[in-house]
Amino acid sequence: MSLKDPNPVDRAKPKRIALVLANPAVSSTTGWPVGFWWSELTHPWLAFHERGYEVELFSPGGGRCEADAMSDPRDPSGYSSDDIVTMGFIATPRLAALVEATKPVEAISLDAFDAIVVAGGQAPMFTFEGATALHARFAAFLETGKVAAALCHGTAILRYAKLSNGEYVAKGRTVTGFANVEEDFADSAVWSMGALPRDRHVMPWRIEDALKALGANYIQVGLWRGFAVRDGNLVTGQQNFSGAETARAVIGALGGMKPMPFTGRCHCGGVRYRVAEAVGVIVCHCRDCQQMHGNANAMLAAAAEAVTLDSDATLVWYASSPAAERGFCSRCGGRLFKRLKEGGRMLVSAGTVDPPTGMTVIRDVWAQSKGDWYEIPPRG
Repeated sequence: MSLKDPNPVDRAKPKRIALVLANPAVSSTTGWPVGFWWSELTHPWLAFHERGYEVELFSPGGGRCEADAMSDPRDPSGYSSDDIVTMGFIATPRLAALVEATKPVEAISLDAFDAIVVAGGQAPMFTFEGATALHARFAAFLETGKVAAALCHGTAILRYAKLSNGEYVAKGRTVTGFANVEEDFADSAVWSMGALPRDRHVMPWRIEDALKALGANYIQVGLWRGFAVRDGNLVTGQQNFSGAETARAVIGALGGMKPMPFTGRCHCGGVRYRVAEAVGVIVCHCRDCQQMHGNANAMLAAAAEAVTLDSDATLVWYASSPAAERGFCSRCGGRLFKRLKEGGRMLVSAGTVDPPTGMTVIRDVWAQSKGDWYEIPPRG
């Protein structure tokens, strides 16, 4: 037993997590055995354990699960040799044994769990289409207001899970998952090793393309960077380096870790505000932003209800287009907000936020309208 006090939110009733692994399979594109990815189990497990949460393992078919070889720190490739969290899990017999006897997804009771977390690995890309019980459980968690999360190729579940009205759970949501730039990297790696001919790909389809096609607002922060995003009670993580970030977002959604609000103001202080939670920084290159800011405009993206005005005596609004209005300080001229008339989004000028923000640029928009005096840097 650990001597560290996990300081759970409620010792009498700890939060309970249903963590789903993919069953082993054989890749239809490479012929290789595929499974779950160790770090997408072990890193969330550690974060949940330190909060005093209870975690149970499930898989669509139940029974023994097998990991992708390169996710094992002991693998001769050395790819995951630095993953000491996973090594500790594997070296603990009572934990390693859990992977040998997962329960079937049908055994997940909505009443018994507060969140469902779907780990990735390569197998979900080949097996989740037929995992209809998992589709139903994932959607049920969302529709009942509980937390549903997926990371890396585990976000394949979003391609199949539908709400009771027939719409995909990802439609209209801000999500992430294994990025095209990461699929390109993986393909190039196996091609350079001669493991696959250049007309064949590791994966049969791509997460980023599929989620965009479903109407999701897909975002990513670049190659192999840990990242997770929460949209209401849906949490998604970008790839295998995002296990801890995904777990923290789940813990936050369950009320166990409240994000510190951002604060900011205009130059004279006539307008002061707080932002409870933000997705990341979007850089807009549209002509309206150029004319009003003198250049591209970096903005924190947040839900309108997440923004609270503490002082607005000098705030004025200007309808800059049929789709949006902008908030300015009438005294110092500070440009603070862009409020979209549809979608419930508020964009806050990043330069007015009190540092440090801890935010990163997640995407550029209206890049085709950028000024000809600068270049947009690659974002991964």
